[in-house]
Amino acid sequence: MSRKFYFILFSVFLVGLSNSIFAQDISKTKTASSIFKQSKITYHSDVATPAEIKLAAKTQISATQFFSLYKQKYKISPDNSFSGFKTFKDKQNISHTRYKQYYKGIEVDGIQYIVHEKNGIVVSANGRIIHDLKLTATPLLSEEEALQKALNYIDAKVYMWDNHKNKTLQKNQNRIKKTTYYPKGQLVYSCGTKKMKPENFRLTYKFDIYAQKPLSRDYIFVNAQTGEIESKISRLHFTDIETTGQSKYNGTVPIVISDSDYPKFFEAYWHTDEWTAYNGTGVSWWMANPELGNQGGYDNYWYMVLDTDPFLISGDGAQLTFYHRYAVEPPDGASDGYNGWDGLNVRISTDNGLTWQVLANPTPAYDNSSLYSFGFVHQEGEGIPGWTGELQNWAQVIIDLSVYQDQTVQLRFAFASDPAYSTGDNSDASLFGWQIDDILVNSSDGVLFSNDGSETGLTSTSLENEVEGSYRMREAGRSQVLTFDALNKTNYFNSIDFVNEDTSYSSDRASVGVSVHWALEGAYDYFLSKHGRDSYDGQGSHLVSYVHYDSSFFNAFWNGEWMTFGDGVNDATPLVSVDICAHELTHGVTETSANLIYQNEPGALNESFSDIFAAAVEFFLEGENGDWDIGEDFLT
Repeated sequence: MSRKFYFILFSVFLVGLSNSIFAQDISKTKTASSIFKQSKITYHSDVATPAEIKLAAKTQISATQFFSLYKQKYKISPDNSFSGFKTFKDKQNISHTRYKQYYKGIEVDGIQYIVHEKNGIVVSANGRIIHDLKLTATPLLSEEEALQKALNYIDAKVYMWDNHKNKTLQKNQNRIKKTTYYPKGQLVYSCGTKKMKPENFRLTYKFDIYAQKPLSRDYIFVNAQTGEIESKISRLHFTDIETTGQSKYNGTVPIVISDSDYPKFFEAYWHTDEWTAYNGTGVSWWMANPELGNQGGYDNYWYMVLDTDPFLISGDGAQLTFYHRYAVEPPDGASDGYNGWDGLNVRISTDNGLTWQVLANPTPAYDNSSLYSFGFVHQEGEGIPGWTGELQNWAQVIIDLSVYQDQTVQLRFAFASDPAYSTGDNSDASLFGWQIDDILVNSSDGVLFSNDGSETGLTSTSLENEVEGSYRMREAGRSQVLTFDALNKTNYFNSIDFVNEDTSYSSDRASVGVSVHWALEGAYDYFLSKHGRDSYDGQGSHLVSYVHYDSSFFNAFWNGEWMTFGDGVNDATPLVSVDICAHELTHGVTETSANLIYQNEPGALNESFSDIFAAAVEFFLEGENGDWDIGEDFLT
């Protein structure tokens, strides 16, 4: 069955600008009674509070005065305040600012009021404000206790943060709660799924919980007094498909890809720097982003390498020496075949960089024998050793290279981090990364290679689950459109690029990526050209997609950060038609503009907007071949 729409949606998209409202004196000539008596007011049917206020043309008040008069007119407690968080100015020079309501300094979840101004004068306002709140602001449960209630309720087998912390969750509670995807509780007043009446609101902890198996991402609201689950709101905006159609949907389509200079998620952060250089003078090589932490550091998911140029090991007794210092995540708590998290090691290649082996017997020895960052996150398997923790003072390392006599080699200084606990996610601002200096390889023939901070002879590279190939499905323009192959697995961090030796993507597997890549490039063009919106959030954010997700996934969704598309089950074909791709992207547009709660009427509107704009993008790309059906292009 197909869904059809025959109406036009006029939408206003709002982008960020913070603007707080504070009380101020109001002119005696502008009393609440006079102002609102002259206004046209429409009330909510359920609670009889103003849904829309249209001010008389002669009214000349600012947004600050509007809220002061509103509170005076409707006897709103001084415990209530309003703070603007997004402003958009349209082509008529009217500013539209969205405000959140706070009670005793705590946000009233899901409540927004929009004030429309021209030249700083309010012309109208609409939305919902909750009157007569009488609630405590003091929780009885701690955030940790409330989180455990939420986790017990979800009861997933695997969470997104489990890839890093697995069985050590409770043991490392204080440290782990800052990790990527690990839920951080926010105190809010919520009415759950009940009507937005003052008597239905409760003080709750709001958690964003992302489960990998079974797949879910939900806002969970836990009563901060009793520990009861007040409500669950899904963040995965799925597309329900009930139609049938033809496969391989648009034939040959234009896409933009990248050659060998394709855009990187991460810069290559090995660089020469004067900061705490060896012996206190000159420069040393430093693996860090100087903008992170107290003085510089690293972020999650990094795989940074510093490679030497090739050189011949001649003579007897060859050895590598260098000086280094480092501060990375402590190894405590790793398990399941791993005994450390982030770390660093030295490697060698004898085939011009095609393969690399860890130099296994340095002096001093590696701290840990199996690092999670190299092994699990970057797919090298168990048993990859490395230095971990901290070495604050410069120390010399010695490694015997005599077994490589008469071979041309390259050396690699390799660092890897996992999905959590880094300088970049504010877990520890003192984690400065890795510094090395005075690299020397010598033998009975003398010096074979040396570097004391020179930028010649060494190359810095960021590795991101590399796959060999000259062209990749990444576009540097359009805010970057990036399309990845999830390899029919559920671990996003092991996904790879679609690569090709030439510019023609013709394989059946690649065609699924091409479909998404082309559709999202077109959707970007549509929102920019028709609505002046740069990417889904109006801020030029990347459009990131993962296709071939899971081995039996019959759906597609937006998760608040990126899009995911399954291949379907049984006789279904991949869910990557133009309208499905545009549908999912529009969830991002809605989330970053109206931020509609994904339940009840707002949830229905959320889905409707996605369907309508999906059709609009389809007509934009396909012209007269477009239609108002959703998802009719693939077989079910």
